[in-house]
Amino acid sequence: CFWGMDGYPPMLYQMENPPFRLMYNKVLPEGSAQLLSLCGTRYPDGQGAQRAYRFALETCANNTTLVTSNSRGVDRTALYASQDLKVNSFVICDCGLATRRVKAYRALPFVSLLSPYEPDDVAFPSRCLSRNMLTTALGNATMVIQAPRKSGCMHCATSALDQGKDVFVHREGIGGGALDDGTTFLAEMGAPSISSFSELAPYLGWETHFRVNEKRGGAKTLYRFGP
Repeated sequence: CFWGMDGYPPMLYQMENPPFRLMYNKVLPEGSAQLLSLCGTRYPDGQGAQRAYRFALETCANNTTLVTSNSRGVDRTALYASQDLKVNSFVICDCGLATRRVKAYRALPFVSLLSPYEPDDVAFPSRCLSRNMLTTALGNATMVIQAPRKSGCMHCATSALDQGKDVFVHREGIGGGALDDGTTFLAEMGAPSISSFSELAPYLGWETHFRVNEKRGGAKTLYRFGP
């Protein structure tokens, strides 16, 4: 899909330097869709992974589509939620769609892939940064689940702010250990802290129809992370 074509995502026209062409495998994001960019560290702890899955599960259940990357960690855990609910998510890749990095990623066949690169272009740091900018450009807002102070998801947050979009952080990570230093820093700088999609929705004028209920019979139950 080339810049100027009918299917080209309208959100990307707001970027200073949008990609001239996008490769994709299924569908492209529509301007009328509720899209939420989600990011986090590649090496979350157990609590970070649980909050990523829980938040993504509630997001996907409420007619909101996730936009995230093909990285491991928080991003991949969020994709498991959309896979479990059998709903679409958009994954922005830092490499070509024909590379081994993409083909070997088992969660990706269930989502819509987008890439501004040639099919056989491999990933390297500058492409990761460009991917972050595309990820935040496509979403109506950006949600940071867990982030160290030096992290790619901090670049996502900066990119979103540069584009005039809201950045939110997960409340459960504020004041935690080193893995949450970036999340805490964003909160101290004024990013709203929330713990669920139902808290985020009013900020963006979205509705909440379903909520994750982890307690049943006195015990925590959450698919993939509970009894």
